[in-house]
Amino acid sequence: MTDPTPEENRPVSQDPTEEITETNETIEPRRRRWPWILLGVLVLLIGAGAGSLFGYQTGMAMRLDAEGDQLASEASHQYDLAVQDMNAGKLENALRRLEYVISLDPDFPGAKEKLTELMIAQQLSSTPSTPTPEPTPTVAPTPDTRSEQQLFDEALRLMAGGDWGGALQTLDALRNANIDYRPVDVDGLYYISLMKRGEQKILVDGSLENGIYDLTLAEKIGPLDADAVNYRKWARMYLTAASYWDVDWEKVVVYFADIYPALPSLHDSSGITATERYRKGLIGYGIWLMEQERWCDAEAQLNAALAFAEDPQARMSLDEATKECHPPTDEPMPEVPTATVGTVEPTVGPTVETTVAPTTPVETPVVTEVTPPADATAVPDGGSPGDSGDAGQD
Repeated sequence: MTDPTPEENRPVSQDPTEEITETNETIEPRRRRWPWILLGVLVLLIGAGAGSLFGYQTGMAMRLDAEGDQLASEASHQYDLAVQDMNAGKLENALRRLEYVISLDPDFPGAKEKLTELMIAQQLSSTPSTPTPEPTPTVAPTPDTRSEQQLFDEALRLMAGGDWGGALQTLDALRNANIDYRPVDVDGLYYISLMKRGEQKILVDGSLENGIYDLTLAEKIGPLDADAVNYRKWARMYLTAASYWDVDWEKVVVYFADIYPALPSLHDSSGITATERYRKGLIGYGIWLMEQERWCDAEAQLNAALAFAEDPQARMSLDEATKECHPPTDEPMPEVPTATVGTVEPTVGPTVETTVAPTTPVETPVVTEVTPPADATAVPDGGSPGDSGDAGQD
């Protein structure tokens, strides 16, 4: 009897051990790939988070910059409107605008100074033009019991009259009475008074150190304007240059050469102006150069000093320096060649016209040869003149 199932259709028996081995070989590489896949996902998540954070920070920075630009633009616009209101006489509107500008930006350039100027103008417009008696000086200061507003108005009046020292004393009394009274306005008055008093000490009083100190105090309240910055710079240079007086004349000349064109009348407690110090510095430097036997350099410095004013010492030193810088040279006298008659020889040096008198030609006497007559008989050799006479007689 034959098997109904063909041999090729019968299931092939497999070894269970081989089947398990193939499954383990397939699963193991997949398990090894999972940590790398998780690491890649983690890196992507971290990158996405960092990008989001960076974008957020960039956006916030741009937003803050935009808000800052907007505030600066608004402050500048309100400041311009305040100036226009002041020029038009609308002082109240200008006051509100300037206070708003300071609230937006306390360090806005010129806002505090303009506010102080406005308050002074308001005070002058509301105060009757009656002379105010001068206060009687007292030996010991007494406490000021006036109200804060009176002190404030008094400080404005003193500032309008240019009494910066009195204004500062009044502001000190106001601060001692009530430190919280209109602090922004009082700071503005302090700023203007300190800056103006510092400029006055430098330009008028010749108290350079004290002027520099006042400007430094004003700078702690707000930025100085360009003029105040320059005044302080020139004052410091003056003090530095004066410290080299009689010590290093070259540095004296270098420093004061920059100072006197800008502020020719700048002086210290000695009263000597920058221009005069520069002139005397040139003389001192020129004499020092002569001591070093640098005669030509000394000549230039002394000439520059005499261009400012005549000075006997400078003139005497200049003569000596000029003589040494340009000594006379001993040149030999040129030989005068002997001139021939009718000819002018060229000579070295300045041309001298020479006139030669015409000569009279000497007549040469003409010698006439005397020919003896034809009938004359020749004298024979060995004869004498007597013989010749005798023959004629015969």
